[in-house]
Amino acid sequence: MTTLMKDSGIDWIGKIPEEWRIKRVKDIFNIGRGVVIAASELKKEPDEKNIYPVYSSATEKNGVIGYLEDYKFDEDLITWTTDGVNAGTIFKRSGKFNCTNVCGTLKAKEKKKINLNYFKFMLISQTRFYKRPDINGAKIMNNEMARIIVSVPPLETQKKIADYLDVEVSLLDKQVSLLERKYALLGDYKDALIFETVTQGLDKAVPMKDSGIDWIGEIPEGWKVKRLKEISVLKKGEVFNSEKSKKDGLYPYINGGINPSDYSDEYNVLENNIAVSEGGASAGYSQFVKTKFWAGSHCYVIKPKNGNIKKYMYYILKGFSGQIMFEKTGSAMPNLQKTKFSNFLVSFVENLETQQKIADYLDVEVEKLDKQRELIKRKVELLKEYKEALIFEVVTGKKEVK
Repeated sequence: MTTLMKDSGIDWIGKIPEEWRIKRVKDIFNIGRGVVIAASELKKEPDEKNIYPVYSSATEKNGVIGYLEDYKFDEDLITWTTDGVNAGTIFKRSGKFNCTNVCGTLKAKEKKKINLNYFKFMLISQTRFYKRPDINGAKIMNNEMARIIVSVPPLETQKKIADYLDVEVSLLDKQVSLLERKYALLGDYKDALIFETVTQGLDKAVPMKDSGIDWIGEIPEGWKVKRLKEISVLKKGEVFNSEKSKKDGLYPYINGGINPSDYSDEYNVLENNIAVSEGGASAGYSQFVKTKFWAGSHCYVIKPKNGNIKKYMYYILKGFSGQIMFEKTGSAMPNLQKTKFSNFLVSFVENLETQQKIADYLDVEVEKLDKQRELIKRKVELLKEYKEALIFEVVTGKKEVK
């Protein structure tokens, strides 16, 4: 039997089954908020007294940031993250628990008339339309939550939909989790491959010797340990005129971040050069830039000495990136000081033919791994898009659940 549909009157919801209704969140729920909880009060792990979880904006550990010996909530609620990068993240919480002040709470006005799990999925589908921009991500405060429009099927249908989505979404999430784990493992393998190659070379039959440096370990006979300033010149970039900044200029502006900060029609570095971030969360991150670019004042440009191969030098920096991170100073704004960075010790082979062979080998192997990771990343994106579409189709009645 074909379900009769009607116009919901809401553009992004579209048609819904004839017997369903449209309501605002504030018509169904009492809207509240968590409380301020000082980090010093929290126990990171539960013990005999501190057994009640504290939920916040985190997505790791199901949002649990610690435990207290008392609780504020003792009922089934829907919570959401009010602001920050995870704004609008929806959870169904049960039992005795606490929420910090970045958690909003939804308590059903008439518990017997709604299935909380259904509305969890409904809000997962709808909150994206109500988030407003914020300097730290986005916000979806009580006012925005109150006016969210939701479709409301009969209670029996709510339960069917919730049960169906519990199973289907769980299966999709497991697939995503496995792929993300594989993506991370391939990244770890790539890092290990680069490190092994720039410290041990390609010929495994060559006798090895102790490098004298703990984090380097053994290196081939004939190789040396060098300071970066002995094998390259470290030059800082220049202050960039923000008035010349463009979103679609010819050349990327690289200044301390992993991605270009902006673009310009001017450049101060030629193509095929190495850039290393000096400050911020990405301090120590190196990249081989194939195009001309503008190096900002928080960027080092690495120029090899004595004809050393640029790509080989780049892979040295990538191979030792983990250890380079320990050279950063400062906590609020980490910084890779030029003096410390230029004296950083690395394993080094002077033979240019060997340098080129290492660079060529890693170019091929890294490209293979990057392609595999990119395919996995795309699969994850598609699964997440499918999950989002599936939830929307089901909670608006466009896909019927038997």
